[in-house]
Amino acid sequence: MNLCLKLAYQMEESLFSGQVVPSIAMAETYCRLLLIAPHSLFRSHFNHLAQRNPSVLSKPGVTLLVLEILNYRLLPLYRYQGKSKALMYDVTKIVSALKSKRGDHRVFRLAENLCMNLILSLRDFFLGPTEFTETLNRVTIVTLAIIIKTRGIADADHLLYLQTMLEQILATSNHTWSEKTLRYFPSLLRDFLIQRIDKRGLAIQEWQQAETTVINQCTQLLSPSADPTYVMTYISHSFPQHRQYLCAGAWILMQGHPENINSLNLARVLREFSPEEVTSNIYTMVDVLLHHIQLELQHGHSLQDLLLKACANLAFYIWTHELIPLDILLLALIDRDDDPHALHIVMSLLDRQELQQRVKQYCSNRGPPEHWLVSTSFKRTPPPSQSGQANVSDGQKAFYQIQDPGTYTQLVLETAVIELLSLPVSASQIVSSLVQIVVNIQPTLIQSSNGLHGAPSGVGQGSVLPTSPSGGSTDSLGTSRSPASVSGINASNFVSRSGYTCQQLSCLLIQACGLLLAQLPPDFHVQLYLEASRIIKETWWLSDGKRSMGELDSAVGYALLDPTWAAQDNTSTAIGNIVALLHSFFSNLPQEWLEGTHLIIKHLRPVTSVAMLRIAFRIMGPLLPKLANAHALFSKTLSLILSMMVDVFGKNVQPPTPVEPLEIADLIDFFHHVVHYEGQGGPVQANSKPRPEVLALCGRAAESLRPDIQHLLSHLKPDTNSSIYAATHPKLNQNSS
Repeated sequence: MNLCLKLAYQMEESLFSGQVVPSIAMAETYCRLLLIAPHSLFRSHFNHLAQRNPSVLSKPGVTLLVLEILNYRLLPLYRYQGKSKALMYDVTKIVSALKSKRGDHRVFRLAENLCMNLILSLRDFFLGPTEFTETLNRVTIVTLAIIIKTRGIADADHLLYLQTMLEQILATSNHTWSEKTLRYFPSLLRDFLIQRIDKRGLAIQEWQQAETTVINQCTQLLSPSADPTYVMTYISHSFPQHRQYLCAGAWILMQGHPENINSLNLARVLREFSPEEVTSNIYTMVDVLLHHIQLELQHGHSLQDLLLKACANLAFYIWTHELIPLDILLLALIDRDDDPHALHIVMSLLDRQELQQRVKQYCSNRGPPEHWLVSTSFKRTPPPSQSGQANVSDGQKAFYQIQDPGTYTQLVLETAVIELLSLPVSASQIVSSLVQIVVNIQPTLIQSSNGLHGAPSGVGQGSVLPTSPSGGSTDSLGTSRSPASVSGINASNFVSRSGYTCQQLSCLLIQACGLLLAQLPPDFHVQLYLEASRIIKETWWLSDGKRSMGELDSAVGYALLDPTWAAQDNTSTAIGNIVALLHSFFSNLPQEWLEGTHLIIKHLRPVTSVAMLRIAFRIMGPLLPKLANAHALFSKTLSLILSMMVDVFGKNVQPPTPVEPLEIADLIDFFHHVVHYEGQGGPVQANSKPRPEVLALCGRAAESLRPDIQHLLSHLKPDTNSSIYAATHPKLNQNSS
């Protein structure tokens, strides 16, 4: 997200503030960047541009470009995000700032076109909620429950708005959740939802008021001997409050015998209904159906017979004549989970033979469900003609038949996460398996590559390699772990089918494992930190007491060399691969889960050597720039790293061999750079300064260090006599005087 924002800022500088005429490719790239980072629209786009460059909207070329981008690329996204009204205000500012000049007619035409589209889209917001609104709202609540339960809440301030948000979402919902379902909700949501009043009785009262009229109309329309001309009479003259009960009336007239009604007339009427009216009919029919089952039970009828009869009637609707879509019916029943019989009907419908046959037919026409494991292209067979069905659409797919537009990669990732979470093993076993794959991946792939193609070619194709810090020497791989012990990978087939060399593939797999682990709940993260620290501490040249400090420092420096060279030279190490895995993991981790990253350092401590200190710096280093705008977490992480410095270079620490300050000059340079980065809130500029709170933190830590190390950090103290940054900071300068 931070990278997207930085890139967007740089592109805005070139597009709207630069002296160069922007290319079409740059404008298209900028639009796509905003599309994949829709959070950018939550800032006021024009206010943001005007603040960065006050003269931006006075340039005709820039105004023209902005309006073209909005008209032809971003308007649908503004509609989707519900930001049309804010955009209307921004366009008003642009139009009011325009001055009538010759040649500006394109700007006025674009502004006029944009305003007309906005007014038309704003008009749609005045439409009232439909029956399907309740399903969408309930899906929103369930998604929110899953997010809170698996990822927590990013900011405590969000709790202030939670109840208001829930009230707005559920304002048009008449149904509640059952106690059984609420047990699985987070306590925050459960405490609010359990207090909601069930309004099911209102829906039934409305049905009872309209029941007599609806049954009379349905009898005339749906009796086997009904007059075909009555169809147009019904469509033209029936009231909306009665039309919404058409399917419910048909269900009552069936009485368990679908042949009792005229399905052809019913199909003709439903074809004339709008999608909203069909959805409304399904929802009201479900309410009436469940209420009718309750009444029949009170009269002594068998529950099993009632459920079988209901499923037979619904199967007539869904499969025999395809009058209503299955997915909307299932959603309507699932929404009524506070009724004790709704979910039983759902299970019965899903178990019916008609659905199983459709699934088999679908698979035979589209290939096996594990399509991502098949490398060859699948040959489709044309589906059988369905011309005899009552409600076949005329060349236009219904909305529920349109394929989901999600990307293939996201599908594979989400499938992998679901598969892992459904495995009957502990989180520690899953994490341990993934970590072992990462630790031993390159020797495994090299071995398989040698078996397939002979000796390795030496240097891979560096242009394709992703950046991944996994350098080092094969000498440092633990001898107790055989490369062949990596389970779950048929390495020879894997390399040959991937299209990559084994060197390239090792880097990609490390990045993929990090991305996958970042999607899993925090329990898995704790196990990752534990397993990673264990492997680092058990590396034989770190645990060998006979090794000198110089040898350890040299080995660590070599193990953490540039990743591309390490992969190309077949010299990846266990530590290098683990650090690369952690970097990939951190870069894909959401902000609210970054606080748990401190666990790995706690597991690595006590840090007693410069070698281990460098490993810890390499692990945590990329995190600090990412936390530049989260000051509390940045300070906590910086404090932890400084405390490790004290572990090694503290006043009371007696190292086995003395370490010269010059040997850690690069670590001091890192401190200098990162505190300036955080003070600037981004890339360091010539006038960047650390925040006074960070100077105070560094000053407190420096007091516990050896005098020669303290001297290297003196410029980062809050002392105005020794630090140029403290001396030129107004707040600190005022305090000292």
